[in-house]
Amino acid sequence: MASGSGALLIADEIWTGLGRSGSMFHSLSSDFCPDLICLGKGLGGGLPVSAVIGRGSVMDAWRRDAEVVHTSTFAGAPLACTAALALLDLLSREKLVERSADLGSRFRSALEMELARNADLASVREIRGSGLMIGIELSGGPGSAARLQQGLLERGYVSSTGGGAREVLVLTPPLNVGEELLFGFISPLLDCIRRL
Repeated sequence: MASGSGALLIADEIWTGLGRSGSMFHSLSSDFCPDLICLGKGLGGGLPVSAVIGRGSVMDAWRRDAEVVHTSTFAGAPLACTAALALLDLLSREKLVERSADLGSRFRSALEMELARNADLASVREIRGSGLMIGIELSGGPGSAARLQQGLLERGYVSSTGGGAREVLVLTPPLNVGEELLFGFISPLLDCIRRL
């Protein structure tokens, strides 16, 4: 077992995996290797599919002769599985994982430069993340990211929020987002932050 204590180490890569965080599997960028990795969301390119990847010994212990309960949600739907295979091929062929790491790093740097240049953006506490999974933590109190999200939505931008008090704006653009579109988002984002 990866933990060394006999316990299974399971990495939830449903949101962070498949290049979103700038690496194929974010959990593998640390000093340990999980026994199981759970995948979903991006795996089907919009179709409902999920997967569990694991060591052979762990997967073999999971089986039941009568039925395989842990895979029955989508029951190996052929269309969704075909979409997942196509997505994996696309990630490799177009080097989208590497692009996520590079583009995400440059985008974060551009945001950080703007924050350093503009004293009126003091409500941004921190920009963090990896690859094209970026969080902007605000100091405006509970719901501040939800208010920012609403302002962005009114301008045609879809975002998400996180944090216990919804104080983090979460940006997860597609891995193939156009650079002009991504960097063009900075100006309306900063304008919306100023209006908080």
